[in-house]
Amino acid sequence: MDLVAILKQQHRFLQDKLLAINSLYSQPTSTIGKDLHAKMLDLKQSLLAHVKLEDDQLYPALAQKLADNTLSPRVQQSLADLHDLTAAAETFLDKYVALENSSPARVTFIREFRQLLEKLTVRIKLEEETIYPLY
Repeated sequence: MDLVAILKQQHRFLQDKLLAINSLYSQPTSTIGKDLHAKMLDLKQSLLAHVKLEDDQLYPALAQKLADNTLSPRVQQSLADLHDLTAAAETFLDKYVALENSSPARVTFIREFRQLLEKLTVRIKLEEETIYPLY
């Protein structure tokens, strides 16, 4: 399987993990507990592994491939946006994984989780439509 196919497959796994976390909060009586903590920890580890694969293999190959060409401003901005999205995701996951046995305010968690979900959805679309075709 080529690198882009592996990365896209990882995107599907990440999306499944996000939906599993989201489904915990579709119930009005949901609380943050060990099940959510385990899912958040799993998401964090999977996301970090995915970003590491991109950083170690995809982006160096793209940089080398495109070294003789000037990247369009849109692609340059896309790459900068990806780093911002990664930082936001890591901040969120660090915050809530650290609360292993605590329950943060449900409304706050849901709001912040949905923001993360939206950001990661944007990132996946950006990578698959703009960045990966350059590889």
